[in-house]
Amino acid sequence: MDFLEQRGLPLTEENLAIWQKDLEAREQAAKDRNQDLKHTRTEILKEYNLLKRKEAQLFKRRAASSRRSWSRPRVGRRYLYEVIIAINVAMFLLSLIFPKLTFYLALYGPMVFIKGEYYRFFTTMFMHGSILHIFFNMYALFILGDQLENLLGKTSFAILYFGSGIVGAAVTYFVNPLILSVGASGAIFGLLGFVLYARVFRYSGITPAIQSSLLTVLGINLIIAILPGSNIDVWSHIGGLLGGFLIGMIMGPSGGYLRSEKDKISQVSLGVLGIVVVFLAVFFRFRSF
Repeated sequence: MDFLEQRGLPLTEENLAIWQKDLEAREQAAKDRNQDLKHTRTEILKEYNLLKRKEAQLFKRRAASSRRSWSRPRVGRRYLYEVIIAINVAMFLLSLIFPKLTFYLALYGPMVFIKGEYYRFFTTMFMHGSILHIFFNMYALFILGDQLENLLGKTSFAILYFGSGIVGAAVTYFVNPLILSVGASGAIFGLLGFVLYARVFRYSGITPAIQSSLLTVLGINLIIAILPGSNIDVWSHIGGLLGGFLIGMIMGPSGGYLRSEKDKISQVSLGVLGIVVVFLAVFFRFRSF
């Protein structure tokens, strides 16, 4: 009746029929709208359940990967970090027998820019100045090496370790090109740089055990710094830390990341740019002599 009253129409059979049709049209519109809402709700629920399944699958893959990493049998398996420790110990013993070996393989700026002995950026990380120097460095590598190599795999671990060591040596060369620098500290601080990167970008593989190892390694280096007569190449540490962080940016983005492809590309690009800037700085430093 309101339909007729609002329009000032008389109460006739014809007007009642019009009112009835209007009422039916409204009821049908309400049913259609309700049906659309149900359909939309169904689609949203489907998408929500799909995302939940994907998240559950991702969690299971990460959990399975973590279990495989920590349950790998050590019998009969040779780890890269163990090989690196063995080579460092062997080179230290050889340097005791042949003292000049340290001079020939250590990072020494004048021999780089006069004779072009660029191999020193690599070989310096296998040489050490004292028994305490190699002991603390190798102990730090022993603590972090096992966990990070299990997490990253041999190839990525090698890239991280040696790449960070070279970047650390490059920064030392840039700042103090006339000093004789030895040690694996740059490479080891590269491992710390990767852990730092992982915490900043919430890399899922960094476990509480790795974070605990990080604190242990930092404590070891604090002890080295306060030892009487210690001659710490701080710039090698800083360079290695920076190198590990930048290499982490390049290697880190993977299928386990919950971020867009654009973010991944930006992160990798910044990492590559950082490495390029470091070596361009060293190149122009070399040209300045």
